Amino acid sequence: MPKTLKSGKRELVLKVKSFCGREKRNKEPIIPLERVRLRVATMTVYLASVFNIQKACCSNCEDLTYYLTKMYIVSNLIKVSIPNYLASLPIPDSVGGWFRLGVRDWLALIPPTVVVGGISYYSYQTIKKARAAGDGTINPAVRKDINKVVDFIDIEDITEKVSLCRCWRSKNWPYCDGAHGAHNKETGDNTGPVVVRHKNAK
Repeated sequence: MPKTLKSGKRELVLKVKSFCGREKRNKEPIIPLERVRLRVATMTVYLASVFNIQKACCSNCEDLTYYLTKMYIVSNLIKVSIPNYLASLPIPDSVGGWFRLGVRDWLALIPPTVVVGGISYYSYQTIKKARAAGDGTINPAVRKDINKVVDFIDIEDITEKVSLCRCWRSKNWPYCDGAHGAHNKETGDNTGPVVVRHKNAK
């Protein structure tokens, strides 16, 4: 067995003896964090001995202990803490039970309600933006019965200036009718019309 594993086991034994001795002297229970570290340390030494992890891969098993601690905390949170918290919520079994809840019960329901509301709002905004982005189609409804929309405007027909639509939402195509304003407000875009005018004579 590598020296690293031997020293790791020796340190683990000393920790166990120290914890047990302190419990006997002070009659104080080991705090949960120390129990977690103790269990993780045991798993670390066991895995290191099984997979023959050398010191180069895991210096004094600190890296493996760190990751195992994170895994244990996440696992305990998902499998134990969250289910216990949800089971303790004062959710009634019937509709009439809501009217019998006290002030303390309603206060206990505020945190999960806020969390669920926040997740729902974030999901709604994400889906809304995804739908607004669409599939890349620029023209939503203008002359969809033809393969390509092409418009010709004679310069002679323009008296002073003319505003041409660029957002593809004008009901007066190809001229702008201000539909880009609602489009910009809804999507956060900044599109506007193309203004064609005669050059002023000098």
